[in-house]
This record gives sequence, structure tokens and C-alpha cells, in this order.
Amino acid sequence: MLKSLKDAGLEILNPVDQTFDPKEHEAVATEPWTSIDSRLDASEIARRVKECLPKLPDAQRQVLILRDIEGADSAEVCDLLKISATNQRVLLHRARSHVRVMLELELGRG
Repeated sequence: MLKSLKDAGLEILNPVDQTFDPKEHEAVATEPWTSIDSRLDASEIARRVKECLPKLPDAQRQVLILRDIEGADSAEVCDLLKISATNQRVLLHRARSHVRVMLELELGRG
């Protein structure tokens, strides 16, 4: 497993966050993943998800990379980032939702 965030190649960026309103949460309705999956193969989805990563807020990006790309379990992520299990779950959910919205906006809604 990774020993530090630098090992994961994580950078600190100032993300552009136009799809979420902090007071309202999701600003754009989402569609089922199956509609996106039917338009792209797995390697293309992976490439596009990686292109979305710099646009995520730092904490969300770090949790998403560690959990979904590096395969770390929840406890490892919490220990590495010094966050609670609840916060880790919230950040992961928001990151996945944010990536989903970005993909839907890029690909159109169907």
C-alpha cells in the first residue's frame, strides 16, 4: 500500500467546481450510469475519469484515487489522510457523484 500521498502522485490544485452548489449539493440532475456505459468502453471511461480528477476538490480527489484507483480500503484511507470514516465516506460519495456529473455533461445526456 502507499506510504504517502506523494507516492500516489497527488497534487494540490485549485479546482474549478461549477457543477455543485455548496448550499444545494448537486446542481445538475444525473442519469443512470448504464446510459454512459453503453456509449463508452471501459478503457475510454477510465481515461475520461482520470481527466476529471484535477477538477475535483483536493480532499475528494485524494479519497477517490486512494479508494478507486489504488484500491486502498477505508481504514487505510482514513489513517493516511487522518480523517474519520464518516468523512471518508462523504468525500468518496461526493467525488464519485461529481465525476459522474462531469462525464454526463461531457457526453451529453443521451
